Amino acid sequence: MEELVIKKLPENINRNGFVYKLVERTDKKAIYSQHSKEGKLYRYEIFKTKLRKLGRYDNPTDIKLYARKEAFPSDEEFGKRAWTYFKYEDAKKAFDAI
Repeated sequence: MEELVIKKLPENINRNGFVYKLVERTDKKAIYSQHSKEGKLYRYEIFKTKLRKLGRYDNPTDIKLYARKEAFPSDEEFGKRAWTYFKYEDAKKAFDAI
């Protein structure tokens, strides 16, 4: 039997026209800085990590492996499990509090 693994979010993420760079993380939360593609820093996003299921199949009825993958927050999750801050000090304070 294959080992089940959790795929962590990468250190750099391209999403919605921005580049997100990992600043700090634990197993349950993360801070990413948000930058333009040219490198200009805009803000910080903190969030509680969330797992979703992945599946790898030989065919639709034969499941070979279930794994889990961390998911970057969707726009709808801001205010629930994710928050935005313009200053690092504010983001760090909120990160430490969640």
